[in-house]
Amino acid sequence: MDNSFSSQESSLIYKVLGEHNFQAQKGFFPWWYRLTSPPEPEHATFRQRELVQRGRIASALMLFLAFILLFVGLVAIIGPNKQIANVLYTLYPAIGLCIFLNRRGWVNIVGIVLTLGMIGGMCMTLFTTATHGGLAPNDTYILFLLFFDILFIGTILPVNYTFLAAALNILISIYALSFAPHTRALNAMLPTMYFSMLFRLIQINVIVPAAIWVLVNIGIIAIKRAGRAEELARLQHDIAQRLREEADKQEALEKSIADISRVHAAVANGNLNARVQLTNTNVLWSVAGQLNFLLSRHQRAIEEIKSLQKELLTIKQQEISWMQQSSPSSLQQPSKNPNQIPDPKGFHRR
Repeated sequence: MDNSFSSQESSLIYKVLGEHNFQAQKGFFPWWYRLTSPPEPEHATFRQRELVQRGRIASALMLFLAFILLFVGLVAIIGPNKQIANVLYTLYPAIGLCIFLNRRGWVNIVGIVLTLGMIGGMCMTLFTTATHGGLAPNDTYILFLLFFDILFIGTILPVNYTFLAAALNILISIYALSFAPHTRALNAMLPTMYFSMLFRLIQINVIVPAAIWVLVNIGIIAIKRAGRAEELARLQHDIAQRLREEADKQEALEKSIADISRVHAAVANGNLNARVQLTNTNVLWSVAGQLNFLLSRHQRAIEEIKSLQKELLTIKQQEISWMQQSSPSSLQQPSKNPNQIPDPKGFHRR
C-alpha cells in the first residue's frame, strides 16, 4: 500500500513539474509554464540551466501560492481576524509582477519580490492586528509561519540568502513578542512562555535554513556532476558524428574520383560520349564540370574535322568526275595558260 501511494505521489509530481510540461503544447500546466517560466537557451551553460530551473520552480510556486491565497481569503472572510486579508493585498500584486519578470529571466528579482511580498503581508497582518487591540495568543502563530520566506529563498534565490531571511524573521519575532502591543491574555502568558516560544522560533529559523543550505549544495554538486557527464556524452556524440561525417565525405570523394577515372578510361578507349554525372553527392563537381566541358569541345572539334574531311572528299570526287567528263583533247593538251580553266565544251576562258 505504501509503495502504491509513493508511486501515485511521484506520478502526481511528474504531472505537475515534469519536463514534458515545458515541451508539450496542450494542457493547463504547459500553458502556465509557457506563460510564466523563462525559456531555455540553446547550448546553455550550467549557470544558465540553473537559472532556468529556478525560474521553473518559481512558476510552480507562484501557481501554488495563488491557489493557497484563495483559502487565506476564505479564512479572512469567515474567521474573526480580518487582518489576514492583508496578505492578499501584497502577494497577489507581487505574483502578477513576478509573472512578467520571471518570463524574461529575471529570476533573482522574482525571488526578492515574492519574499518581500510574503514577509510584508505577514508583517502587515501582525502590525495592523497589534494596533487594533493588540496581539492575541492566536496571533503569535503567524510568527511560526515566517520561515516560509526561507523556503522561497532556498528554491528561487541563491541559498546563502536564507540566513539573511532567518535573521530578519528572528528580529520580527523579537519585536512582536517584546515591543508590540499585546492583549491581556497574551501578557498573562508571556512570563511563562516567552523564552520557550522565542527559543522555538530561533530554532526553526536556524535549523530550516541550515537544512536547506545542505540540501541545495548537495543538489548543486549532483547537478554539476550530471552536467559534466552530460557534457562528456554530448562531446562523445559530437565526435562520433564528426567521424561519421568525415567518413561520408571520404566515401563521396572516393566515389567522385572513381567516376572521373571511369570517364577518362572510357574516353581513352574511344568513347567520346562518356561524361561524369553531375549530382549533389559529387564533391568534385567543379572538376567534373570542367572535364565534361573539355570533352564536349574535343568531341565537337573532332566532328568538325570529320565534316571538313567529308567535304574535301566530296570536292575531290567532284573534281575527278568533272575531269573525267571533260574532252580528251583538253585532257591530253593541257592549257598553256595556267590561269585558263577548261570547261565541259572544250573552250578556253581567258
